[in-house]
Amino acid sequence: MKIEKSTLKWIPAALWGLTILILTIESNQVIAPPFPMWDKLAHAGAFAVLSLLLAWPEHKRPIWFWIVFMPMVYGAVIELAQMQIPHRKGDLLDWGADSLGSALVFAIIIFIRRYNSNRKP
Repeated sequence: MKIEKSTLKWIPAALWGLTILILTIESNQVIAPPFPMWDKLAHAGAFAVLSLLLAWPEHKRPIWFWIVFMPMVYGAVIELAQMQIPHRKGDLLDWGADSLGSALVFAIIIFIRRYNSNRKP
């Protein structure tokens, strides 16, 4: 069985998405934050990495769909799922931080693409 090279490019994003899911659903340990808003920074960072990994494969849909929309939906599903778990709670601000991390990556990618397209060879 031969796996297409384009399919292999999705594996890092899938593994990172699974890691996020496991850490957010199963983790019931309270970790002392090193500074205020650490939790939101961790959410934004995790989803920024997810968006970067989702930007790697070639897409048939517009890039914003994969880099912003899908991570936002994924983050919302995770927060809704946490509302159903006794030791967890869903948080709208966590979802906002997830979305902000993805949106930031999208903005950086668009900036880099425009910068590179405006450069003279």
